[in-house]
Order: sequence, then structure tokens, then C-alpha cells
Amino acid sequence: MKKGKLIALIMLIIFCFGMLNAGDFEETLSQMLEKNAKLYAQPLVTGFGSSMNSGLYKKVKCKTGILPIPIGFDIGIITSVSLVSDEDLTFDFDLSSDLDLDFGSIDPSLPNITVKMSDIYNETEVPTVCGEQDEITVTRKTQTEVVSALVNAMPGTVTEKQAYEIALNNSYSSVKGLMQEISLVGSGIPVVPSANIQLNVRVPFGIEFSLRGAPEYESPDVGKIQMIGFGVRKSVPVPIIDVSAGAFYQTLSIGDVFEAKNINIHAEVGKTLGVPGFKFSPYLGVGMDKSTVDLSYTIVDGDLPGMDGDQEVSFTMEGENTLRVNVGFSLQMALLYLHSEYSVGKYQTASLSVGFIFK
Repeated sequence: MKKGKLIALIMLIIFCFGMLNAGDFEETLSQMLEKNAKLYAQPLVTGFGSSMNSGLYKKVKCKTGILPIPIGFDIGIITSVSLVSDEDLTFDFDLSSDLDLDFGSIDPSLPNITVKMSDIYNETEVPTVCGEQDEITVTRKTQTEVVSALVNAMPGTVTEKQAYEIALNNSYSSVKGLMQEISLVGSGIPVVPSANIQLNVRVPFGIEFSLRGAPEYESPDVGKIQMIGFGVRKSVPVPIIDVSAGAFYQTLSIGDVFEAKNINIHAEVGKTLGVPGFKFSPYLGVGMDKSTVDLSYTIVDGDLPGMDGDQEVSFTMEGENTLRVNVGFSLQMALLYLHSEYSVGKYQTASLSVGFIFK
């Protein structure tokens, strides 16, 4: 599986699954322990929150007519894309971890030791999951520097260490195999998109209920992919302009690898203008996002320097997106609507949706 074809895992939610491959994301993660994996995946988590929490509403007014049917609803397809900032396209590979090195299979006379990765590897700036596709390698230092670091970490007298140094140099081609270099690539796509279908139902008392999701999909690489979200809004009685407030909760799970949860609390002001059959509804909104992602993967024996046997890794990450300000409008022509929104938060996000509206 070529890492150059790596596509950000979260992009699976646009459901063009024939073009995207989540397996490469997991393969790349399997070269990293938690600290570097978090740095690598952070723009994906933040971008997910920004993208999925966009386009939640298309106009401020939640009220519907009383007769003859006291219910209004709309349904449409929503697409959003978050632009990852340049500063989040790369990160400095963390070298603070320890390497446990077992030289028994190379030379039984050499003691097993623990050494810092920073003593073995060069400091390197590498791509995040949304960074460039060019492969960047975290390389070892020179043979002299590596051997010196290994000898300094070994116990023993000066004479014993001199013997260790000779043994390490004589077996260096095998020794460096315990400290393989690490190569990372990004997707080459500095955006995080999303797509889903949303149904809004307005009932008396100015209340709107929302349900959004996308067709369930079975990926041959990571298993079942599921996404669903729901929310509620309430009109706030204010003269002249429309005001409403609400909350939305969404989840996305991709096999046993990825599970995301998203919460958005928002308030907006706007006004619906026009005549029957043609309406224009601009608005300005503010919201608070909270996104968490649980990642789970396996580091296979031999994939990571100093790793003995397979290791299961799992951890929770939080998106860096919090406050967002958004501006948008919807244009209704008979039963058809077109909606556009732009928001600014940690990342800039644009949304576009189209669908049908009934009251």
C-alpha cells in the first residue's frame, strides 16, 4: 500500500469511498507513539469539528404557520470544507521518547539499554496528515554519533565500553536495523471536507428539530462507517429581527479506528425578506464548538524502533476549534432553496447546501 496515496481519514465522510483509503492513515499512525500521532492527526480533528459544525441552519426563523398544517420542514444535501492553516501542515517530530534496545540477536556481549530518541535521530520537520505528499524521513545521526550515544548509555568500565564500541562498529549494519528511520507523508490536501443529508422539522411555538447523517458504508480496510447527528433550535421573541438559539450533537465512527463526537451551541440573528415564492434570509451567528476524537491502532512488531512485540495504542484528542463566527444566507424560490455560509474560527470554513423546503 503506497503511502503517497494517503488521504486523510476524516475525508471518508464525503462518501466518495472508491477514491479514498483510510487504511493508509492507520498505517502511517502505526509508526508513531501517542505524542507524535496526536501532532500528526491534530489538523484532522480540528478540521472535522469546523467542517461538521457548519451549515447547521439555513435561516434564523423557526416559526411555521398554524393552519392548515402546523408543521414545516426542509431537506437538503450539505457540503462543507475547512481550510487547514499553513502552520498546521507540518510539525517537529517529537524525539523525547525512550528506545529500549535489545542487542541479544546481534552480539550477546552487548548489554540491553535504554536511550533517548534525540540521541539517535536528527530533529526533523515532517508533514501532518493534511500536509504535503512528499515523503520526509526522520534520519539517524552519523554512525560515530549513534555509536557514541549507545556506548554512553551502557554500564561498565572504560575498558568494557571500549570493547562495546568496537563491537557496535563491527556490527553496525545490524545495529542500525534496531533503529530504523521513520518516513511520513501527508495527504497533499490541506482541507477537511464533509457531506451529509439534513432534515429540519419546524413545529408550533417556534421550535425546530434537526436530523442529519449519511448512508452507512462498509469499508474493506477499516470496517463500518456510520455518521448521525441531531439538534434543536428555538426562536426567541424579539421585535423587528429574528433571533434563535440551539444546540447540535454529531457522531462519526469508522470501524474500530476512529470515533468522533461533536457538540455545537449557537445563537443567530437575521431577517427573512421577500414575497411569497421568493425569499432571501441573511443571518449572522456565533457558536461554541467542542470536538473529541478517539483513535485506536496497532503498532506491529518491527514497525517502530525499540518496539518488542505488537502494541495497541488508543487515546482521545480534542479539537482546537472553540469560538466561531459565521455569516450566511438562504435563497428560497418556490420549494427550492440554496444556502451558503462562511465561518471563521480556528479554521476558515465554507458551506453550500441545496434542497427543498415546505413552509
